Amino acid sequence: MNIRGEKFKAAAFMFFAVSLFFLFPLFKDSFSAEKIKAFVSSSGILAPAAYMAALVFLPLIGVPRLILAATGGALFGSFSGVVYAAAGSTLAAVLAYHLAFYSAADYVGASAAPGGRLLAALDFSRENSFKLIVLARVCPIINCEAVNYLCGAAKINFAPFIAATLVGTIPGSIVYVSMGEAMMRMSLKGGISEAFKEISSLDKTAISHNADAMALVTTSVILFFFLLISLAGFYIVSKQRKNETKKEDTLSANL
Repeated sequence: MNIRGEKFKAAAFMFFAVSLFFLFPLFKDSFSAEKIKAFVSSSGILAPAAYMAALVFLPLIGVPRLILAATGGALFGSFSGVVYAAAGSTLAAVLAYHLAFYSAADYVGASAAPGGRLLAALDFSRENSFKLIVLARVCPIINCEAVNYLCGAAKINFAPFIAATLVGTIPGSIVYVSMGEAMMRMSLKGGISEAFKEISSLDKTAISHNADAMALVTTSVILFFFLLISLAGFYIVSKQRKNETKKEDTLSANL
């Protein structure tokens, strides 16, 4: 293996990925939910394909999942929006995984010294890949593109990667599409940030009589529970790994 060449490929990929991701703050006005909705709507019968294409490529430049989900919920409704969102997110995961796999995986593997922390982290990730990926997909504060890149670079087996992606993406898609649908109905002109301002300006009685406000509050609470559940899951998986390591060390010491 040409380690220097692999290092260059990995560095080029990292520069490419990070540079793309930081484009969004520079052009965020061009990728608002309203503008994405207008673009998808203009595609006519190809609107579902245009929406899924947006889900595949726009996250590469840092467009938040909630903005894309808001578009799907507003255009296609809850059921179709979830189907298209889950399909598009899965295709995006496949693309990002293979970009990292063919660009950085060989260098990452060659850099993992026997007995080192990197190798231990890679082994832990591969052994628990399905659980960890499902938890990462459910966790609302973890960037999905980063997960895809890390899995590709770590050479996580593709079968558990795609299975966990499908399982973990659906709950989030349901919540984000529902949240986005409510937001878009509440504040089509003002954007997502205005929807939050509108909610904060209402008192409890007004919120309880506003179906969209209630939907937004409910989905926000669900996302909070997703966060707690995913963090607890990460802790449990990590704790199990530590206990297994202790047992292995004890057996080795007794032999």
